[in-house]
Amino acid sequence: MPAVCGLISLISVLTGCLNKETDIFNALLSLLPGILLLCAAYATGQAIGYGDGLMALGFAPAFGFEITCIVILAGMMMSMVYSIFILIVRQSDKKTSFAFVPFLTAGMGVTMLAKM
Repeated sequence: MPAVCGLISLISVLTGCLNKETDIFNALLSLLPGILLLCAAYATGQAIGYGDGLMALGFAPAFGFEITCIVILAGMMMSMVYSIFILIVRQSDKKTSFAFVPFLTAGMGVTMLAKM
């Protein structure tokens, strides 16, 4: 699955460059946030999962570097609010884990609504 997602990202970057929609520098720059999430997943022993980085790699070529960073930041802010909520209400401990992909999806929705 990771190879498929990487291949799709690469194809998206190449078609964008070939269709003159973007230049190669901006196309490769858009992949940087996803690559950083993958590095964070490796460095933290998957405290941040590989799927989060792969998802960012999947949508980054379509939306560009700036939108991708905004989406990830919005997702992190929403997950922070959720973390505080479950710590207070559910009396969870610091080791409680949850998926980040739903927050990335919500961050994408909020970003697209704000862009309209």
